[in-house]
Amino acid sequence: MNIKELSNRELVSLHGDVGAELGRRLEERMRGHVEVVKCEGKKLRKTDTMGAVAHAIQSSAWGDIGVSVSPTKSPNQQRAELIQRAREFVEGQESEYYLDFVVNTEKRTIVALIKLSTGSVMTRGIAKCMPTDVFNDWIGKAIALCKALEIEIPKEFVEAVQPTEIVKGMIAEPTEEELPHFNPSGRMPLEVTSVGENGFVWRSNGRNADKEDFNIIDDSNANYGEGN
Repeated sequence: MNIKELSNRELVSLHGDVGAELGRRLEERMRGHVEVVKCEGKKLRKTDTMGAVAHAIQSSAWGDIGVSVSPTKSPNQQRAELIQRAREFVEGQESEYYLDFVVNTEKRTIVALIKLSTGSVMTRGIAKCMPTDVFNDWIGKAIALCKALEIEIPKEFVEAVQPTEIVKGMIAEPTEEELPHFNPSGRMPLEVTSVGENGFVWRSNGRNADKEDFNIIDDSNANYGEGN
């Protein structure tokens, strides 16, 4: 049985009944990191809390238990994976339907159009990005397409994890607190051209500022391979 490594590269394998104190320490150590718990072919569901896991570990009825734990992925890494899944979903439907999308980055909306071979629109769906969310065209296309197909929208698309670190290719604008410190051209949403190791963000207007001075508003062209 393959069991992934713990976050500190160690494997925890427990046999039979373990004390409550050991269970408590395990819970504290792995809270938020648990991926799969296996015991003789049985699994506990993926969970963000360790209460159920600690309880199972403390129960002698479970016998030999292997707990597999993987390092927590950053919000940017999770976002990149989510965008890829949204893209794969959309591209998978393109082989089944005639699709067209109308993307309006200014209004932060995307319309999915399912067409007949003649070009006539058969059905459509609209996705609108929430003001507090970061706009992404692939996630928006996936949501709009689900609406057009009248199928359930995956929760991970509706409640998409938000990026927390600025990377090249994002569109960023100054925070409300920092807005007065920027000249008129610098107050506009602009593409991030580079992010320095010192935390300074360069945008397409040729000026830089600290990354904490910006809000991310669009990551459709973000290069998550750099600094995520």
